[in-house]
Amino acid sequence: IPTIILDAHDMVEELNTMMQDQSQAFTVNIDALFPVLGHLCGSKSDGKVPLVLGLEAWTNQVSKDDLKAFCAAFGTTGTSPLIHLAGITPEAMDKGIVNEWKRQVSTTVPISLRDVENTFDILDKDRQSNSPVELIALGNPHLSVSECERLVKLIDDNDVMKSVDSQKTKHDQVRIIACMSRELYQRAQGLGYIQRLEAFGMEFINDTCWCMLLDPPVIPSTPGTATLTNSGKYSHYGPGLTGRPFRFASTADCLTAAFTGRVAAMDRSSANNGLPGWLLSKRTLSTTCGQGRPFASHAASCVVPRILRLARR
Repeated sequence: IPTIILDAHDMVEELNTMMQDQSQAFTVNIDALFPVLGHLCGSKSDGKVPLVLGLEAWTNQVSKDDLKAFCAAFGTTGTSPLIHLAGITPEAMDKGIVNEWKRQVSTTVPISLRDVENTFDILDKDRQSNSPVELIALGNPHLSVSECERLVKLIDDNDVMKSVDSQKTKHDQVRIIACMSRELYQRAQGLGYIQRLEAFGMEFINDTCWCMLLDPPVIPSTPGTATLTNSGKYSHYGPGLTGRPFRFASTADCLTAAFTGRVAAMDRSSANNGLPGWLLSKRTLSTTCGQGRPFASHAASCVVPRILRLARR
């Protein structure tokens, strides 16, 4: 039974407003929201079992991979063994049960888009302008078959790769490694996903996880070289485990960095305030992106990442 409510209604409303409507919010690359939100909810729950409100409008869009990333990050900062997401997790699908829980719980903590921005900063704390990348670490938790499918689609639809490299292979100075169970690796191989990802240059490590891979040759031998990950969990633990700087980004941005050899610059003094496009607050959009034009007419060009505009399944 929940003992604290985390109310994300305002955050979701603000994101949906920026994206114009609920469906459009999921046509841009915001997979990084879920590990960030999980990390934030763990911090906000203060050791209690939380009920998260506000994500009900996204019930049909949130995938098991999103929940996996959310829960892994939640476990790094939260001490509760359980979390409920209203309208999404099994026990919280029943509106009657959720309403009863709401009546019983006396503590409510709001979650704002500004909170999400601050948490993104925590996970991407080693941000440096145009940082070189030696390792891109995926699969923490282990990759699923559906994630392999999405990685193939992201590679095939990446505009940067299309314009430069028809073969679509990674940068020769960057390693991109994913952890994955042997059984799921074999399933993905049977569907042709592994072959396509290995042709891009991705390496796979089976039956272990990043928290056990602490030294070279897997971990970069140069201490100042960044490791980039899409995992809120690994971005939290990685710097302490490896003694290396870490960057955090979306899956699509990780793949683009694998191709270019660098993480997109995120300068705090720049117009986007050092944040990915989908995370810009309405205040930031109206003051830095609008350039005197109405918000609604200019929002899409500010919010949608220029690298990729891929509809998420």
